[in-house]
Amino acid sequence: MAKVTDEARKRYDQRINDYKKKVDEITKRENMVLQLLQKDPKGIEYKKIRLAEENLTIISYYVLMSNLSSHLLKVKNEPILNNARKLLYKALIYLEQVVTDSIDQPFSDYLEKLDKIQGLTAEQRLHIVKKLGFAIDSVIFEFGDNTKWKWAFADIEARYAAIAKNMMNLKTLYNDIDPTSPVYETAVEHFELTRKLMEKAAQKLREKYELSTHSFNDFKLAIKFLEGLRLIYMAIGKSEEANEMKRKHEVWKQKLESDMKQKGVK
Repeated sequence: MAKVTDEARKRYDQRINDYKKKVDEITKRENMVLQLLQKDPKGIEYKKIRLAEENLTIISYYVLMSNLSSHLLKVKNEPILNNARKLLYKALIYLEQVVTDSIDQPFSDYLEKLDKIQGLTAEQRLHIVKKLGFAIDSVIFEFGDNTKWKWAFADIEARYAAIAKNMMNLKTLYNDIDPTSPVYETAVEHFELTRKLMEKAAQKLREKYELSTHSFNDFKLAIKFLEGLRLIYMAIGKSEEANEMKRKHEVWKQKLESDMKQKGVK
């Protein structure tokens, strides 16, 4: 690895100075909001969504700084990337606190949560979901293919899939994806994105189980995503797809039970 020259380091520091100031400003603003929420929790759901978005903005600055390090210094800036990775968890937690981390629970179990953010339009919900996805993809790309965080990112993507699902209003989704609905295009895009994310989460978690951890909990979580998808298909009247997901769910469940039996686990 070539030594980083003082000139290159100086040029890099100058380029990222404004980004660091922005990060500091957002962090101070976040701390102020959290202090205010302790005194007055009114509108806490909307404020936590805003805080999640603020953290995603910080991540974008970290990704820019990482990118500049790679180009100007020819060095991957691991500390900055790790800061970005940790902030992904913060953003996920904020959003999970608003819409829950439910994967396969009936929609009625967390309907009360969604009622508290009914002021968000379909477009705003999808925007939040896509912004979170872009941040996750950007951080994963910066770390590269051979990162030690490969399976941690599989967990992050699974939590992202659950949030994408829970941002949808399953009570209105059937009507929302009707071509005559004013939110038809947005609702279909959100549904299709969620479907792909949940299928990917199930597959990645099963791979994590088989190739890395061999933890039954990972496989159980993968199976939950299949059940969650089945519930969505049922909510929008897609019985054929729901039955297909049910069959896949049963096959995976039988595989899990067989593996557990071989290990002597009940």
